[in-house]
Amino acid sequence: KYVSGGQTMSMKYMQGDSSMAADSYRGILTSVRYGNGAMTATDAGTNETRTQGIAVIESNNPDLKLSSTDQVVVDMGIAHKNQAYRPALLTTKDGIDTYVSDSDVSQSLIRYTNSNGQLIFNSSDIVGTANPQVSGYLAVWVPVGASDTQDARTESSTATTADGQTLHSNAALDSQVIYESFSNFQSTPTTEAEYANVQIANNTDLYKSWGITNFEFPPQYRSSTDSSFLDSIIQNGYAFTDRYDLGFNTPTKYGTVDQLRTAIKALHATGIKAMADWVPDQIYNLTGKEVVAVQRVNNSGIYNQDSVINKTLYASQTVGGGEYQALYGGEFLDEIKKLYPSLFEKNQISTGVPMDASEKIKEWSAKYFNGTNIQGRGAYYVLKDWATNEYFKVSTSSNSSVFLPKQLTNEESNTGFISTDGGMTYYSTSGYQAKDTFIQDDKSNWYYFDKNGYMTYGFQTVNDNNYYFLPNGIELQDAILEDSKGNVYYFNQYGKQAVDGYYMLANKTWRYFDKNGVMANAGLTTVTVDGQEHIQYFDKNGIQVKGTSVKDTDGKLRYFDTDSGDMVTNRFGENTDGTWSYFGADGIAVTGAQTISGQKLFFDADGQKIKGKEATDKKGKVRYYDANSGEMITNRFEKLSDGSWAYFDKKGNIVTGAQVINGQHLFFESNGNQVKGREYTATDGKMRYYDADSGDMVTNRFERISDGSWAYFGANGVAVTGEQNINGQQLYFDANGHQVKVA
Repeated sequence: KYVSGGQTMSMKYMQGDSSMAADSYRGILTSVRYGNGAMTATDAGTNETRTQGIAVIESNNPDLKLSSTDQVVVDMGIAHKNQAYRPALLTTKDGIDTYVSDSDVSQSLIRYTNSNGQLIFNSSDIVGTANPQVSGYLAVWVPVGASDTQDARTESSTATTADGQTLHSNAALDSQVIYESFSNFQSTPTTEAEYANVQIANNTDLYKSWGITNFEFPPQYRSSTDSSFLDSIIQNGYAFTDRYDLGFNTPTKYGTVDQLRTAIKALHATGIKAMADWVPDQIYNLTGKEVVAVQRVNNSGIYNQDSVINKTLYASQTVGGGEYQALYGGEFLDEIKKLYPSLFEKNQISTGVPMDASEKIKEWSAKYFNGTNIQGRGAYYVLKDWATNEYFKVSTSSNSSVFLPKQLTNEESNTGFISTDGGMTYYSTSGYQAKDTFIQDDKSNWYYFDKNGYMTYGFQTVNDNNYYFLPNGIELQDAILEDSKGNVYYFNQYGKQAVDGYYMLANKTWRYFDKNGVMANAGLTTVTVDGQEHIQYFDKNGIQVKGTSVKDTDGKLRYFDTDSGDMVTNRFGENTDGTWSYFGADGIAVTGAQTISGQKLFFDADGQKIKGKEATDKKGKVRYYDANSGEMITNRFEKLSDGSWAYFDKKGNIVTGAQVINGQHLFFESNGNQVKGREYTATDGKMRYYDADSGDMVTNRFERISDGSWAYFGANGVAVTGEQNINGQQLYFDANGHQVKVA
């Protein structure tokens, strides 16, 4: 109905209310579709464009609270200027309210774009919350005036592309709406009607009315039932043993294989494409074992440098598959090869050779896998000799080598540390001399013996990793080392030197070590990661500064992001004393008068944002800045730091001299302080008196002036002089307006 046209997504970072924690996330994601006929925000569009397009506003922080000056500006585009918008989804403290049509929406919820096509939201509109439906904030806004039957989609095209790119973006592709059906934590059905696939088949017309073009099924596999893994407990289609059992004989959590076929046919009958949640890598609970060589890798498939499992033999459960794997495994390959022969001509990343359609996997084994889950057997389940790093081998074949402890083969053997003229050597309990290998003693200390079998000392490079061995040969582990030049190095719990990366030490703080392993501890530091430069700060102890501001040796204040530790630019940051600063394009806290996001603000010489007090700019002009927002006030009274009052005009300037404000005749000294409860003689030589409470010029009233004498101020507010008849009394006032009284 609404999703069409060009798209723009952006992250907006808020200052946030002072009640938010310093490390609380302040980012808000906005996503806009402009409607058919408008690919960018500057496109004028057509009449059709006006009722299409959509805006999504999202935050994942349930503690989000905007400051009184924060604004989330969503640019709907010039095609949507001066237009009414309504919510389609709106977060409340109780959940998410849904509005299907214009008539569902109260007028109080309607918002209007400005002349630039911008929707602007503030702290009263956007508040993070936590409830069963949302953790953070979510809102979807659409134009008012769209008909109930409006269809903004672009019909799919069969036109081919020849640019060699896999992914494309165009109006037809962007009109696809995928519905992901999932029942992760729903109860297991107790009747046939409750199965997900039965429900899907019965509701295809409903999905069609929603505009769904593609329906993604949950994984249809039968999960393992050993209950040792979450997916095997909730039976959600992951962690399966037989990847071809889609509900044969007995139903899965989603139904039988026949009910799956019926659901797919029903979707196709309404023009909706069916998609499978294909799970290639969660085969689980195979029963057969075999010995395999393994490495512990990270999420990117790269060896985990902190793991002792490195090309280590391991007893793994990687054999099996089940009845339907044996029946259907690989049976589709010949047909796929006929349809898409090029797939079988390209070298695969995992093997380096093309797929072989004739190799049909009827039973799984390790050669078909590139990984396995941890199976709780430890790193050294398969026995080996540590001196030679050879695994023990027994064979009955005459042409196979046998490797056993020397004691079992009646060979002469030594064990333990043995000092020789060439240096310290070591023999394993199996009688073999340690060469080019690490050895651990009975006190858990580690040593390294070189290719000639001698103990090493000092810095050593082994298998591209750097280590340090003390004068007694013991490997330095989980320790900091400082050399004679003051360079600091760190060796982790496995003795490997930290290089070219960040490391969290025992006190939960981060440090950075360069390509030579030297710890950054000189303050402002440029770190290069994946070709990108990051300006960060490390104190004299090497601890990375995050989520606060710090002054470097140049005396400049900078702020470093809570998450990345990068120096922030063009953004507010909260200082350790609770004050706020704004950090410009160079990352340095700005000073003096600044206009930021349309607000006129002032920052003192230390870069701290002025709030709730006056400040004098470099031209000597005094202005006052709001206690909450910090914005320069106009047309308002404020109490100054010395306790006096002042008034700031429409330009924010402090007024002086005689002023008429809100019908009151007031007077302000040359420094802007309002005169109250005393007389004041202006440049015209006339003395006037200003009320102690209101500051208003008094008229037709006696007042005691500063020297203790009395004066009377006439209808024009000026102190009378000479002979006067006041309230029937004949009185006399000298030339200064002081009443003459005989003691």
